[in-house]
Amino acid sequence: MDSSRIFDVEDMFCNLFVLAGKCEIKKDVFTRSLESHNFCLSIEKGDYSHAYEMSILEVFNGALDHCLASNDYENVVDDYYWVGKCYFYIQSMTHKSFSYIFLKLPFEKLYKMYNPYHEVDFGNILDMFFEFEKEETIIELLCKRRNITLTYVSKKTSIPISTLRKYRLSDEHLYKASFNYIYLLANFFVVPETLFLKEIPQVK
Repeated sequence: MDSSRIFDVEDMFCNLFVLAGKCEIKKDVFTRSLESHNFCLSIEKGDYSHAYEMSILEVFNGALDHCLASNDYENVVDDYYWVGKCYFYIQSMTHKSFSYIFLKLPFEKLYKMYNPYHEVDFGNILDMFFEFEKEETIIELLCKRRNITLTYVSKKTSIPISTLRKYRLSDEHLYKASFNYIYLLANFFVVPETLFLKEIPQVK
């Protein structure tokens, strides 16, 4: 796919954030909804052609369960747009899932990092993201999001508590989890299975 069409997909991704801001959707609700949509799942795999076939309203309404008939986001480059641009850049450089990136660097946290966003140093953003990755593991963050214990997770998923403690200790242990455990965790936490992959395989 040529670079101009990739730019179009990136611009559409960023404008989804602009539209979310205009509709006053809660930041965490927006990212949680967006991360499971086929538009983002396709981008994660480097399948921009599939993403390019969707309109922004199709993605927005489908992800957020809205019924917007039109939008007025054109030519708007605001702080929300630059947040989207940062996320798109991080994903393109790391090949991590958006669910992973949103979990490790929440929208609200990124939103407060730079003002105005057009002064963002993307290399610096990436370095900071790598630091944020180390602060808490995936399992720690997922449990914190739900305010639950590992014991509760073990009871609901039937995954041994000793295994969950190992996953909480290091994401590297989680990346080696069996498909069955990944399936159970994804369903329990209501997240895409791609969250538990170290890197998303790219379409060739």
